[in-house]
Amino acid sequence: MNITELARKLKISTVKLREELPKLGFDIGQKAIKVNPWVANKIMENFQKGLIKFEEEKKEEKIIHQLADKKEIKIPATITVYQLAQKLEMPVVQIISELIKNGIMATINEEIDFETASIVAQDLGFKTQIADEVLIQDENIITNEKLKEILKEDEDKLESKPPVVVIMGHVDHGKTTLLDFIRKTNVASSESHGITQHIGAYQIKIKSLSRVKTCPESVEGSRDQKHTLSKSEGAKTKNKEKENEEFQKITFLDTPGHEAFKAMRARGGRVADIAILVVAADDGLKPQTFEAIKIIQQEKLPFIVAINKIDKPGVDIERLKQQLAENNLLPEDWGGKIICIPISAKKGDGVDYLLEMILLIQEMEKIKANPNREALGTIIESHLDSQEGAVATVLIQTGILKKGDAIIIGPVSGRARTLKSFDNLELNEAKPGTPVKILGLKKVCQVGDILEAVSNRKEFKKKEKENSLFFEKKRKKILFFLGQKKILDAKELNIILKFDVSGSEEAILESLVKIHRPELIINVVAQGLGNIAEADVMRAHAGQAQIFGLHVQATKTALILAREKNVQIKIYETIYDLIDEINKIQKELAKTTKIERIDLGHLRILATFKKGESSIILGGQVLDGKIIKKEKVDIKRRDKKIGEGIIDELQTNKVPIEEVSAGAECGIKLNTRTIVMPDDVLYVYEEKITETE
Repeated sequence: MNITELARKLKISTVKLREELPKLGFDIGQKAIKVNPWVANKIMENFQKGLIKFEEEKKEEKIIHQLADKKEIKIPATITVYQLAQKLEMPVVQIISELIKNGIMATINEEIDFETASIVAQDLGFKTQIADEVLIQDENIITNEKLKEILKEDEDKLESKPPVVVIMGHVDHGKTTLLDFIRKTNVASSESHGITQHIGAYQIKIKSLSRVKTCPESVEGSRDQKHTLSKSEGAKTKNKEKENEEFQKITFLDTPGHEAFKAMRARGGRVADIAILVVAADDGLKPQTFEAIKIIQQEKLPFIVAINKIDKPGVDIERLKQQLAENNLLPEDWGGKIICIPISAKKGDGVDYLLEMILLIQEMEKIKANPNREALGTIIESHLDSQEGAVATVLIQTGILKKGDAIIIGPVSGRARTLKSFDNLELNEAKPGTPVKILGLKKVCQVGDILEAVSNRKEFKKKEKENSLFFEKKRKKILFFLGQKKILDAKELNIILKFDVSGSEEAILESLVKIHRPELIINVVAQGLGNIAEADVMRAHAGQAQIFGLHVQATKTALILAREKNVQIKIYETIYDLIDEINKIQKELAKTTKIERIDLGHLRILATFKKGESSIILGGQVLDGKIIKKEKVDIKRRDKKIGEGIIDELQTNKVPIEEVSAGAECGIKLNTRTIVMPDDVLYVYEEKITETE
């Protein structure tokens, strides 16, 4: 036998083989090219039985044992080769070498996904786990926290602005009804089931605080809840100036109450100046009330408690104040600092006084912004309109946004070609505290993204590229988290999501993470805005997915194609029903199977022969029980699990067999990526699947 071939079989260098064999009693020369067949067979036989081991093998085994003792590491959804090497505390060259062994060519700065990184780490003896953090941070991206810092400018640059008021509280406590009364539009009836599904902002004018104080009798009916300017009014400059002196603006931010919108309500706190906490007098403090209080306190917002539904018979306002006091919210009339105002959102009782208190807080808190800079604001609503295209509503927080300004909104960039007020009037500019609709965007942006106006062309191009890369990476990580494999043989639910606004999209994805079960993978095959079309049906058919829509419709051709392709399309009017349906499907899939492990036998590895990309050929002896083809195994080294696999083939004397009993020796082809060595033990077991109720 050629000495090079023998060295390859023994997994040792030719030079090392020439050096070691004489020490073990085998007489071959230092310049030998071939080995006597009898000698070669004897070497192989002793090596397979573990009677001889080479120093290189011992050294490798020692390293692997050391690595196996290392603690479990957490790997994010994507990681560079260099970062992985740092986590494993190993040379980059060794990591690249392991990747090459697995058929992956990657450079030091190239990103690999969790699965690839996990295989490499496990092959080196590490235990791996997906990192909990799925989002990413980037110093170049403006976040809500950075926006707070930007808004802290020199006092001499600041001017008074309309306060932004967020209305928060438990579902069905009257938040939308209160806002509805204030702006005299029937929003609640246009929302599905009377529940707010989207985010919106509205601006009202009320008589200034000074006039309210001097003329209290004129407060009632003094608000212009939906101010519309006609051409004749626009021409009367003097009257307009007088009106501006007499009236002050307040911007209201309307946020949904459903739990799925938790992140969006939290974001509402970040863009607001003042909060109104609506609590129903007949219902008291509820889970979402406490959640809203937590958000308000975290954001350090001045707030007013509006005790609603006082028109209902038998309500006890003092009992509600007692509840507030028990939760460290002592009302003013009880000697505390919390302003509590009894109101009836339905009839309007107490609403005037509530608005007065908002203006008083604005005066006390000195709510101001710098209008003399490039605009910054937060997207509070975004959707795709059949007539207007991609539309975004932004709340300007500092600076002035002008028609035609170059803007960057997360991964979306373009120009503010058309600006519209909340009541659909075209504007040339929008000042701080003003909600404004932007038309002319190329894509739909995400609710919560920061709008930044950039006048410098070079800086605009740079930020445009940075944002695009950052948000694409972020999106991939969120979707990866939803579809990551939690347990072996987890079931899969493939879905396509279609929405009318991006705010709903964010809320549903957030909810999917919350209801995600370890025994079920949720694969979001695709998601997007707009009606369900033929392309969505074809994609669902190819990916064996179901289509879920919220506030959208399916085209006639899409419905016909869905029937032909047997694709399920489900459309919902509320986010409640959509989430409940997905949760129901998850429970049905999860409860149908129960996996029971049955141990079959143990096999000690005597020799390893050939390592492939995802398999290895081994020789071993059955210690007890029996070894059965196609069953699963845990691979243990010194009683520590180092990997797992499946028995692909079994042989005895080169004859394929189905099972091997205790005491017998056999050859095994094992599907695994784990490095297996002599004296390792295979724990063979079968999984019995039973149906459960």
